[in-house]
Amino acid sequence: MPPDHGLSDKKRSGVKGNKVRLTFALTSNADRSVKKEAFIIGKAKKPRAFGGKFGHQLGFYYRNNAKAWMTGALYGEWIKNWDDELRREGRKILLLQDNCTGHIVPEGLTNIHVENFSANLTPHVQPMDAGIIRCFKAHYRARYIQRSINRYDSGITPSAIYNINQLKGMRLAQTAWHKVDASTICHCWLKAGILPNSAFPTNNLSPP
Repeated sequence: MPPDHGLSDKKRSGVKGNKVRLTFALTSNADRSVKKEAFIIGKAKKPRAFGGKFGHQLGFYYRNNAKAWMTGALYGEWIKNWDDELRREGRKILLLQDNCTGHIVPEGLTNIHVENFSANLTPHVQPMDAGIIRCFKAHYRARYIQRSINRYDSGITPSAIYNINQLKGMRLAQTAWHKVDASTICHCWLKAGILPNSAFPTNNLSPP
């Protein structure tokens, strides 16, 4: 996403934004030991930028639908796959999530117990909304802007420096998610106020 405002002493032409839209579903636990790869949803099954490959061949958990949005079917597939993985590992978890209409919990889960936040409660008690998603977006934007600056320095015309295809955008976002560190995640869980402070001793809030 190119900058939407700036400083100028006269009227200048704008830059068209890229119309490709993606949904990212981010998941992490409270004790910072698990941060799942992002679940990415786009419109095309094999976008041109993928070079004829599927998302998993490029290292992504990627699915598609007409609106690039979470649906009950996509969510059901994702959580069943995760449940199978946890069963093989002999682990059971509690999954806290918002009440998005696409979050339809399928029957038969054995190792994941799901609890939805009540309506209008998510902005107040959801750790992801307490700063994790904001941090992810900040890392992405910083890398996107640095990429645009590098393109400008290499001689690419200003009207084209912000151009980016879906695959490159996904790779930037993947790096941004990896950059969200453990201490940020822990602090956001504490900020949400849904766990006791004793769950995270102060001296353990630095990255491992």
